[in-house]
Amino acid sequence: MKLKSLTRVVQGMLFAVLLASCGGGGGGGEAPTSPSTPPATTNVIGAAGGTVAGPGGAKVDIPAGALATDVTLQIEQTTAGAPSLPTDLTATGPMFAFTPHGTTFALPVTMTMPFDPAGVPAGATPQFYKTNAQNEWEQVANATFGANAVVAEITSFSFGQVVIPPLQRNEPEREWDFSVYPRSGGARVTLPAPDQGGSQTGGFVADIVEFGGGFGGNDINTEEQTLLYQGQARGVVFATPDGVTYGVYAESPNGGGTSGVQPIGSRSKFKQTQSYIKRAADAKLFFTVTRAEIEIRDYLPPPNPARPDLRIKGELQLSIAAYTTTQAFFFQAAGVASVMGAHNLFTPSAENESFATRPLWNVAEHFDFTSKPSFYNLFSGSDAETTSGCPGTRAFMKLKKPIVLQVDLSKISVGQEFTVRTNTYADTNNRRTGPVGDCQASSAIAYLKDPAGVSGTSITISGLEPTNRPLPSPPQGGVVPPAACVPGPGPNADAGVLQFSAASYTVGEFAGAPSTIIVTRTGGSRGTVTAVVSTSDGTGAINTTSAPALAGVDYTAVNSTVFFGDGDTAPRKVTVPTIQNLVRAPNKLLNLTLSQPGGCAALGPQATAELTILDDGGFNLPPPPSGLDTTFGTAGKATLELFGGARSSMALQADGKIVMVGGTLQDFILARFNADGSIDRTFGPNGDGKVTTDMGS
Repeated sequence: MKLKSLTRVVQGMLFAVLLASCGGGGGGGEAPTSPSTPPATTNVIGAAGGTVAGPGGAKVDIPAGALATDVTLQIEQTTAGAPSLPTDLTATGPMFAFTPHGTTFALPVTMTMPFDPAGVPAGATPQFYKTNAQNEWEQVANATFGANAVVAEITSFSFGQVVIPPLQRNEPEREWDFSVYPRSGGARVTLPAPDQGGSQTGGFVADIVEFGGGFGGNDINTEEQTLLYQGQARGVVFATPDGVTYGVYAESPNGGGTSGVQPIGSRSKFKQTQSYIKRAADAKLFFTVTRAEIEIRDYLPPPNPARPDLRIKGELQLSIAAYTTTQAFFFQAAGVASVMGAHNLFTPSAENESFATRPLWNVAEHFDFTSKPSFYNLFSGSDAETTSGCPGTRAFMKLKKPIVLQVDLSKISVGQEFTVRTNTYADTNNRRTGPVGDCQASSAIAYLKDPAGVSGTSITISGLEPTNRPLPSPPQGGVVPPAACVPGPGPNADAGVLQFSAASYTVGEFAGAPSTIIVTRTGGSRGTVTAVVSTSDGTGAINTTSAPALAGVDYTAVNSTVFFGDGDTAPRKVTVPTIQNLVRAPNKLLNLTLSQPGGCAALGPQATAELTILDDGGFNLPPPPSGLDTTFGTAGKATLELFGGARSSMALQADGKIVMVGGTLQDFILARFNADGSIDRTFGPNGDGKVTTDMGS
């Protein structure tokens, strides 16, 4: 099921704001005569022709032969007696009356009126209108606009006005996609066409996909209908044509049960870019997050304590950034909110991304969290706080009230253009999984929209003109040169101390594992400060429980700047992406370093930390053999961490036995041989010396 290209009329367009910033009215918006209006001028023109010079530079040149007799002509800056302009035209500059009204000329005469190009919005083309014999406004097609005047040839006298026609609505650019987490725990996979997502400029976006069998989803409201929940985990992306409102929704599929091969997680991701010109010194741009909610349901038995990676997670991310060039952002607010756990123990989190120049949210101030017992009724298919049915837990995390975020435009000059980029996703990952029935059901739902209505995160502007020239985004996550401490020298205690919140952290190896690395600012908050967070490979010998982590093999290296704004002490979250190898291996260790403080901040004693990547090894894989010879292999890598994929590997144990593995990421065989080359029949679940694993897709 996929619903696309829904249309609707969007109310509350920003045109009125734009008109106000242009200095003109609309809907018959003639420029009113002010108390300082200059006096009218007159002149008698006859058959010989001549010129009437009016106020403000207005004039009319009459060629010889245009009039047969003498006529007293007048030019006046006034709106008195003029008909209302058409509602879709906007007056710019003063209106002039060329009288006597209805005077006709045998030859075209040249009318000149003052014109100020600064009063015309970028992208708009001014037009010259005059009234006709029926006292109705009509466009003068031959008008020519110069640097300070508009000139047109006419054959009768009337009112004249420079106007701005309706602006073509400038639409934001959108991109979105849907992806799933495979049961193996590997990297997310984008859905195949036609469900993979799309891109478009403007228009109403309403894309709904199915990720697989689900449990506990919502009815989804669209512009045209309400889609009832029917046991399918769904993803939704929507946006209004003007980009003022948008949202995402995702539910975890159930994986087809404990032995299934269907996906166990999902992500709905949306990106929007829109450009604006600042037209007023007090221009404003607000984002309002109206709905952010995560819901977890778990009716499975207690988890295996030895598998801390088998958890359920719901996560939301929102990033709002603004920039004037493709080199750097002048504003960024970004955060991740999540709920993770299993059975009756779930933990909420709302952290701000390391690259955010200002905080977005935190748990205590912005979210309510509730975790309570619940019972699922297999017959009715519903759950409630009763004492009958399958016992379990429901955990909820939702906004206490809307978050209003103002983009700081103080560094943008009037007339300057800038681009705003928003990225958001709803992410779920249910590594518990289970069939719906027999008290085995579980689910995760996350959304930044209202499933019951077409509403979500919204944008409000004033003093800004939307344009359709968004720039590509600057690079994300790079190192920004540290600013000097002014006046200096050295750090200022009022600027605070930057350091890691702990000496050690852990993160799951599986795709989508939430990061827990936190950088804090304590002891002061004066001024904008920065520091650089970097990773490096771990050191030490390989053993049965741990091994050094290698960049590009076990994790993706990080070298980026963490930001804190003036007065900002909200902790920042650092993400180190992990790379799963789907084979049992020791946990991996890597180093974290905080350096290069910028501004007047100082580094605290906890400027280094260690990150442990907890081995996952995929679902239902055998434990690694013991007694490996750690001196064997390239760089002493005798463990199974590089095994799998489309290749084969082997390792020599201390007792002379050889362990070999080969195959693909989905299917491989692991076997052990004695020193004489015979197969070791004591190895493997069937006593045949080998393990054949089918992990599905």
